[in-house]
Amino acid sequence: MTQPPAAPARAAGKDRLLYIDNIRIALITLVVVGHMAITYGAPVGDWYIAEAGEAGTVFSILIALFLGIGASFLLGLFYMISGYFTPRPFDRKGAGPFLLDRLKRLGIPLALYALVINPLVTYMVAVHGGYEGSLWRWAAENPQT
Repeated sequence: MTQPPAAPARAAGKDRLLYIDNIRIALITLVVVGHMAITYGAPVGDWYIAEAGEAGTVFSILIALFLGIGASFLLGLFYMISGYFTPRPFDRKGAGPFLLDRLKRLGIPLALYALVINPLVTYMVAVHGGYEGSLWRWAAENPQT
């Protein structure tokens, strides 16, 4: 039996810069590790849930350095990569459609998080901490969250 010929992986003109993909994978991995460190005892940052107990001094110093470097450089590198790929879609779509597309892709998830997900999660954390009122009462008492 003969194997059918393999289909091309990408259409012509759609070449990917694999080293950019590798940088993005490394950055996303470091972001996940940083958020795990905040959850499990880093002396900096704020998270919904913190692990009980106290972190050791060496751990606290190393994680503070790791998170400080991460906050200083990793997010900026994400922005730089994003900016590198922005001119082509901007030129192709024009200013209005480009901004509308970005507003849909970024604004809708941000609004969903700010108006629905964050208040619900913060309320659940308050209930776990001993709050006994309803969601609506809690929302009236905590308008900033």
